[in-house]
Amino acid sequence: MQDMPRPRPPHLQRQVTQHGRVAWYVRIGRGPRTRIRAPFGTPEFDAEYQAAIAGNPRLRKAGAEAGFAALAAELPASEWRRLRVNPADESAARRLFPMAEVEGEPTIAGGLRAEADGGRIAVDNSLEARLETAWPDLLPGLIRSIDTESSDHRPAA
Repeated sequence: MQDMPRPRPPHLQRQVTQHGRVAWYVRIGRGPRTRIRAPFGTPEFDAEYQAAIAGNPRLRKAGAEAGFAALAAELPASEWRRLRVNPADESAARRLFPMAEVEGEPTIAGGLRAEADGGRIAVDNSLEARLETAWPDLLPGLIRSIDTESSDHRPAA
């Protein structure tokens, strides 16, 4: 008896291109499709799928391109040759850095990672890097906020 095929994860769509190749996309409801470029069934595929489901495409708002442009403007002056950005920011990155190789990376929620001089100069101006830097300053305020909220809901003794 043959095993049943595994059910496909939610929001994952399979498409066969005109050239007979299989392409995988994540699409939540009627929202935009996010292409999964890693081979199906690999850990890289699962990571890209989880990043797409986690909300990277859903974080996009009307002013996302202006925000990306502001983050790009913070880069020091250099001839940036390679940029890694969220796939939704690829077109903006190509406009702002026409000489650079632009690569979509679904694990980047926002911002960019840039390289120059053969990778010897690298700048990580992504949302993740900014949060990591700011986390020690943010944490005490978050804890105070949670403590205040929880004390508001405690029954009186």
